[in-house]
Amino acid sequence: NMRKTRATALFISTVLLSTSQAFALQPLEVFTKGADHQPTLRGARATEEKADADRDVALGTLLPVFSARGVYTRNQYEASFQLPGTTTTLVIQPYNQLDAYLQLDVPLINVANWYRKRAANRGLEVATATRESTALDVEETIVRTYYQLIGAEALKQASLEIQKASEDNLKVVQGRVEVGSAPELDRQRAAANLERAKQDVADADLTLALTRRSLKTLSGVAPDVGAQFEEVATAEPEPLDNWMGRLKEHPSVRVARANKEVIEAQASAARATLIPVIAANGQERFTNATGFTGRSANYTLQAIATWSFDVGTLPRIRSQEWGMEAQAAREDLSRMQAEDRVYEAWHRIRAGIARVTAARAQASAAKRAKELSEDRYKAGAATQLDVVTAQRDFFQADVARIQAEADLSLGRKVLVLRVQNGVKGASDESIR
Repeated sequence: NMRKTRATALFISTVLLSTSQAFALQPLEVFTKGADHQPTLRGARATEEKADADRDVALGTLLPVFSARGVYTRNQYEASFQLPGTTTTLVIQPYNQLDAYLQLDVPLINVANWYRKRAANRGLEVATATRESTALDVEETIVRTYYQLIGAEALKQASLEIQKASEDNLKVVQGRVEVGSAPELDRQRAAANLERAKQDVADADLTLALTRRSLKTLSGVAPDVGAQFEEVATAEPEPLDNWMGRLKEHPSVRVARANKEVIEAQASAARATLIPVIAANGQERFTNATGFTGRSANYTLQAIATWSFDVGTLPRIRSQEWGMEAQAAREDLSRMQAEDRVYEAWHRIRAGIARVTAARAQASAAKRAKELSEDRYKAGAATQLDVVTAQRDFFQADVARIQAEADLSLGRKVLVLRVQNGVKGASDESIR
């Protein structure tokens, strides 16, 4: 019997353990990897592919162009004559004229198109950095929602614990009222406190349901039940200057820098329109209208220089130059904003460490006060109001602790994301 009992207990514990593991909340990486379906990311990827195609289009303007053309002409009259002293007849214009042209056009010097190609290259850099920046923004939103979910799970557990304590307290009060050692007022206060605890549980359920839905919408992954709220480390972060030094290659900074380079190349292209364009072409013609040469195939070679000017050229140049100045200002603004975001995240961690330390101490003291008030009430040395107040104080302190812990965990992740260069998978060591 003892062996059967032990075997049964082992089986039950194994089932419970496997069940709890099966329904544990997935790691954060599962949700961040599932964000590729996001419309914002899909749009950013499509924009990047378009920029890649635009770059190839710009490259095409610098490469030779081959063309083939065939022409059929019906002439009203035929013109031909026989060479004197020969039997050879030259057809100048046949009734049914057939012509075929093979032509190769080669751009030799087109400075404006060179700069347009450079602008297209920088445009691709803008699109790539924008996609990476968008991915980091989406990932930060998922991280925030993930830690909100963990906090919501912990809040529900705290609410359930307070509800259980309120139920136990009501039983104690009812027993004392029945024996005449406590007034009816105590029972009504305990009952009201229990109902308020049930409202807290309902609010926690609502927050949890909405947060789970938000995380699924953002990541496309349905979160499992059973988030584990782990105690966050309170170690100081690296010095702020170390984090600021990593901002040079952040996607948001690269977007602004590449945008400025795009406008610089466009301004250079506008100025280059004042430089003549030099090109060459070669054409091979096949025809049955041989003319005086008597040859059905002949070629021509050309070198062409083109220069044009219109009254809008100079204003376009001026417009591009001022656009370049405006983009330089936007680049400075983007860099300052990125620095401000890192500065804010770093200082939030510093403040979060102090908040967590204080919240833990407050929650510990409030829990002890709750236990003392319950024990003293059972001994008749405290009032029911003392018990209710202590329970509410402990609940509020525990909620504050949960919020502080979640904010600090989130803050450490956010600081890493705000200095990443667009490559996922930063080491956890870098957040300390």
